[in-house]
Amino acid sequence: MTTTPSQPARRRALGRGPIVVAILLGVGGCASAAQRLTPPVEGFVDAGESPAEPVAQLRAADLPVIGSIAVHSWLVTWDAEDGAWHRWEVWQSAGSGPTDWEHVRKDMMGADAHVGGGPTRVIEQWRGDEARRIIATLEADASSYPHRDIYIPWPGPNCNTFTAWVLDRARVPCDLPPRAIGKDYRGPIGASLTGTGTGIQVETPLLGAKVGLADGLELHLLCLTFGVDLFPPALKTPVGRFGLPEDEPDREDDPDPSRGAAEGAGAP
Repeated sequence: MTTTPSQPARRRALGRGPIVVAILLGVGGCASAAQRLTPPVEGFVDAGESPAEPVAQLRAADLPVIGSIAVHSWLVTWDAEDGAWHRWEVWQSAGSGPTDWEHVRKDMMGADAHVGGGPTRVIEQWRGDEARRIIATLEADASSYPHRDIYIPWPGPNCNTFTAWVLDRARVPCDLPPRAIGKDYRGPIGASLTGTGTGIQVETPLLGAKVGLADGLELHLLCLTFGVDLFPPALKTPVGRFGLPEDEPDREDDPDPSRGAAEGAGAP
């Protein structure tokens, strides 16, 4: 897309607006690239391995200062044809490299690098057809992500908005962790199917609601999540999910899948 003269001004104006929120969120500490990864779940494919099938992972790490209520999420992929692991995310500063599309960044850091607030966690892992769809979506559409020229820590669009957008576009059901602020961003006001495709949600930055078979019932107050999961039972709060683990059956295209641990306060 050709940049018009009004777009840089728009980005500068939007960048100044949330500066106080950015300070409170501690996003300045996101530049830490130390390598830390919590103990992997059973069946986890490490980024140093070379599996025969495609792999996609949803990862997250606590933000500095307010990690108890906010995480940064990104996607990690392996394609046997490419023979390399890649990390995809939206960052608060725009890049200018050959694999940067403004705020959309590819391989800015290693797959295991955290963002300054705590160790990296694997939230979810996909193999087979679902992983192929995620990889294909990232390769084809990341450069045209509609919010690539904007980063607003609260209420979004931010890193978690991008992650949710990719999974939705790839038709891969996923209920992002409660602490992924920005996952429900729909603009000033918007409505859509939920991330799992089993319900509906209506959102504004101040107040929103979500209901779905796989999503449970959620109320979003200032983008903070309050709600319940039904299957399995759990409470969703601004500091995480508390209840029975999300133990799903094996996928047909993945006879031995690795499932990410349920995300919660202090969850590994």
